[in-house]
Amino acid sequence: MRTLNSLTKLTLAAVLIFASASACALSISITSDPDNRTPVASGTTIDVQLTGVSGTISVSNTNATSVTATKISSTSTKSIYRLKGVSTGIANITFKDSKGKATAYLKVLLRQGTLDGRQLASNCYQCHGTNGTGGFERLLGESYSEIYGELVELITEQEDEGEIMKAHAMGYTDAQMQALANYLAQLR
Repeated sequence: MRTLNSLTKLTLAAVLIFASASACALSISITSDPDNRTPVASGTTIDVQLTGVSGTISVSNTNATSVTATKISSTSTKSIYRLKGVSTGIANITFKDSKGKATAYLKVLLRQGTLDGRQLASNCYQCHGTNGTGGFERLLGESYSEIYGELVELITEQEDEGEIMKAHAMGYTDAQMQALANYLAQLR
């Protein structure tokens, strides 16, 4: 019976050591799976809680143009960081302390209602060349009023019924056409 008690004590000690080591490991409150990135809308923030913190945390970011990370509070074992979606893209934010690391895998999406002229213009480049440099018709160097006026004209005029540009223009809202013309007019 004493052998069993010693074995039970040894097993219990091993379980406690494992549990203690697990509790000390740095963990993160959002998914840490690169195949299942956490979505963040551009212009919005999410707060991430790190637990099991041991010592100072260093932060590395693979894409600071898409996501920023700011520490908003900290205790000896817990820290909270605010992650802000800045522009569309993906980013890996890695938090590292003296005992381990945890990575937040994020995907920044265009916020509903946001007009991104650059993203809208990517459709134009198939025929008009990258940044409107050529192709069927050069857009580079045209003013806002020229580009916007041409898009509105395509929608309102009856003469270009079979033209592919009419179909493209009809797919945009007025606000999207304005964002698109504004973006293309700024290219130089």
